[in-house]
Amino acid sequence: MRHKKRTDRPGTGSAARLGSGRRAGVVLSRGGPAQVRAPPWRCHPDVVGLRPTKVVRNRSDPAQAVRRCVNCGRALRESGTMARGDAVAWYWHCRACSRLAAEELELVADRPGGSQIRIYRCRLCGNQRSCRPGWLTRCHICLDERSHGPVITDAARRFRSTHSGDAEFLPSTPLLGDALGRDADQAAVEASAALVLATAVRRAERPGWDVVATDVHGLPWTGSRTGATSHGTWATHRACGTIAKLRPDSIDCPACGPAKGSRTHLARRDDPYLLYLVVHRGGQKFGIGDYRRVRSHQRDGAEVIQVLRAPFAHVVLAETALKRLHRDQIAGRTRDGMISTFGQGTEVTPHRAVISLTDVLPGGRDVTYWFR
Repeated sequence: MRHKKRTDRPGTGSAARLGSGRRAGVVLSRGGPAQVRAPPWRCHPDVVGLRPTKVVRNRSDPAQAVRRCVNCGRALRESGTMARGDAVAWYWHCRACSRLAAEELELVADRPGGSQIRIYRCRLCGNQRSCRPGWLTRCHICLDERSHGPVITDAARRFRSTHSGDAEFLPSTPLLGDALGRDADQAAVEASAALVLATAVRRAERPGWDVVATDVHGLPWTGSRTGATSHGTWATHRACGTIAKLRPDSIDCPACGPAKGSRTHLARRDDPYLLYLVVHRGGQKFGIGDYRRVRSHQRDGAEVIQVLRAPFAHVVLAETALKRLHRDQIAGRTRDGMISTFGQGTEVTPHRAVISLTDVLPGGRDVTYWFR
C-alpha cells in the first residue's frame, strides 16, 4: 500500500525556521497518554527531546490530538492560525502570542565576542534571557493580556498549593501584577517564575563573574523548570569584560585563560601527579591520582608495586598509553574478589599481564618508597 506523503512535516516551508524550541509538540495516541518524545524526523539536529506544549484532548473526537498555544490555549489548527505556529522559549505559540512576546523584548547583545548567542531584555521588568540567533524567546517572568491558557491555570494552582501554609507570603503575590493589571492566576505564575529564575541565577554565581542572562526551560508559563534544555547561562568576566557561557564548576575565562584553582588540564598540566601500579588477589590495577588515591587502595588491602611522580600532563598521556597497550587484557567490568577501589575494572588486568610504568613514563620520579 502506498502511503500519502505528509505535507506538514516540520523543516519544510516558511514555518521551518522556528524559535527557541522549534519542533516541539506531542501527539495523543488513541486512548493513550501523551507521547513526550517526538519522532526523530520532528527534531532539529541541534535539539532533541524538546519539552512539548500542553495538549488537550478534543472532546468531540477522542482520537484526535489538539496542539495548543501554551500562552492562550488556542488550538493551532483553528481558523486564522498556522498549522504549527511558532515555537517561543521551547513552547508552541500561536502567531498572535508570538508577535506579542517579541514586542516585550529588546536586543541588548548580539553575538558578544563572536559567541552564537543573543541577549534580550524585557521592556517591562528588565530581566534578561539568552537565546540562540534565529530562535525566538520571551521574558522569564512577564506574561501578557493573552496569557490565559490551561498551562497557566495549572501552574497557578500548584503555586498556591505549595505556599498555602505561608500566611504572609501568599497574600503578597497579587502585588506583583497590580502595576500591569494581571489577574490572580497570572500574578501567581509570575511570582513563581520570579522565584525560580532568582534561584537559577544564584546557583550560577561564582567569584569574578556577573551573570548577564540565563535560559530556564519552562518559564514563564509553568512557573517551574521543566527540562534541562537551555541556551545557557552567560556572564561578564569582571577582570576583562568578556561575556562568556558559564560552564559547570568552572571559573575560567576564554580570554584570560585558566584561573587560579581551576581544574582544567591547561591549569594543571605542570602540577605533580602519580602514575601507580597496585596488585590484589582480584587482579592488578594501574591508574593515576594523588597520594590519597594510592593510600585508598592500600586501605582496601592492595599492595603497591610501583609509583612514579611526574607533571599532570605527562601522567595522563602515560595512562592513556597503558590502556592502549593492554586493551586486550583489561577486565572492563567488576569481577569476584575485586576490591571496591578498583571501580568498574577499566584499568584492571590479570596478574599475568606485564605492566611497566617506566616504559610509558621514562622521566617519572620513582616514589614507591612513600607507601612502604
